[in-house]
Amino acid sequence: MSSSLNVNTSEIGVAKQLVLADLREGTTGPITVMVCRKWDVTSVNGRFMSTDYVFSDVKGGVMHCTAWNNIAHYFFDKLKEGGVYLLKGFVVQRTDQYRILKDNPFVIGLNGSTVVKKVDDGGSSFTRYPFLLTPFEELEPTEGKYFVDVIGYVTEVGPQSVKSSGARAVEFNLNNECNRRVRVTLWGDLGDVMLKKKAENPAVYCLILTSMSAKFYLGVLGLSSSSSTILIDSSEVPALQTFKSSVSCVPMGDTSDPVTEEVVSVGTLQELVDRVRADKSKKKAILFRNVVEITSIRTKNSWYLFACSGSQCRRGLTREGGYFICKACKSKVDYPRTRFRIQADVTDGTMSTVVTLFDEVAEQLVKRTAKSLVEEQLNDTSLDAPLLPSALESLIGTKHTFEIKSHTYYRYGEYESFNCAKIVGPGLDDTDGNSKCVTSDLGSLPSDSPKRGSSLPPPTPGSGRKLRKLYLEESDDDDEGVSVDPTRVTGVADNSGDAKKDSH
Repeated sequence: MSSSLNVNTSEIGVAKQLVLADLREGTTGPITVMVCRKWDVTSVNGRFMSTDYVFSDVKGGVMHCTAWNNIAHYFFDKLKEGGVYLLKGFVVQRTDQYRILKDNPFVIGLNGSTVVKKVDDGGSSFTRYPFLLTPFEELEPTEGKYFVDVIGYVTEVGPQSVKSSGARAVEFNLNNECNRRVRVTLWGDLGDVMLKKKAENPAVYCLILTSMSAKFYLGVLGLSSSSSTILIDSSEVPALQTFKSSVSCVPMGDTSDPVTEEVVSVGTLQELVDRVRADKSKKKAILFRNVVEITSIRTKNSWYLFACSGSQCRRGLTREGGYFICKACKSKVDYPRTRFRIQADVTDGTMSTVVTLFDEVAEQLVKRTAKSLVEEQLNDTSLDAPLLPSALESLIGTKHTFEIKSHTYYRYGEYESFNCAKIVGPGLDDTDGNSKCVTSDLGSLPSDSPKRGSSLPPPTPGSGRKLRKLYLEESDDDDEGVSVDPTRVTGVADNSGDAKKDSH
């Protein structure tokens, strides 16, 4: 192997080669590497952004590499998966956010000055399938700073759904050999691939998922795909061979335990808001379930919206050329669906905040559909017609037990709000309606209680980002996330389409 490399590199005038571990910002090579993975990255509207790679070397080093869209075509046929190449004339840049490899802050950037030479080598000294697999027990929220590779098996896959953002998603449980599981969300075409592959493997399907983001949702860990996620199930991958052997004697089923964190329950809105503001890392799941009083309903942004009438799409519509347009479905919508979006000011006697009620939760409270209320309001053409239908107006001053989860917290400047996850009470869910109530008088807000937004620290300005950021889509139904996925690569199952990325 070494002699073969020496002969080939000397022919192109390369003196001393570097290994990946030697690369630092500003390094230009030369290096000899194997192309382990290759994928294309496209934006959410299908625009090609870049071609990315994972390289390995003879010392076991691994590094991420990028060729931007304006130069990627130059390397399309020159760099192929499994091939060994000598490279020089590239640039090495540091990326402190959204790293493909958690412990390597450098990325190789290919450009028009980069020289690529195929090396006549069998690749026996290179790691063909390098993965930095993270055990489920060691998974932590990635906080948008890096991604993780995981391995596991799947027994069942849920049907494809369309989130309110318009993004398509497929969800399932990924299990490990220790009967632990994490919830996985695959966005866009990657979900389509998953459904097809699972249909071909109806019993147990083992796979590796690369470049996944991790986040806790009310105490349960979930993984979400990124624009660099690839689904790998090749029987040639040593890590998969080892994993399949380790689970061959493990009982398969839905008896595994989720990866969880402690859920902190709070009794007052003040404590909820204080804890959410203080928890910058958002590693704690905070749950509020208590009695609040609705003091007003906001009308500035209306109490309803028109959404796509597709079978599963719930995305809000835009108005273009006199028509409603769904950008997710890329089509005109002649008969839009009417959805609730009630923004209510509520208080529990300790403070006031805004709580938004969507769809089914709002219908529980109002006992009417959004469509019927809109029609009722449109039929009232009098000059003194109220801004709110009587069914909403009558809610002001009423008290209800709201369940609020910390991950729905939204803040823009001085404005703060949460989503109502559930309304608890007799006939509304499976509880008996009993809940721990705030001891303070809900009839009036104490004069010395903090007002909404008081003592609110100024928003932290966004730090400058280097290279590209991978936009992640969360699985919360009412968040406007972005779907990000890669395209087909040789030897693995993956996807193309619904991806968005402007920097790693």
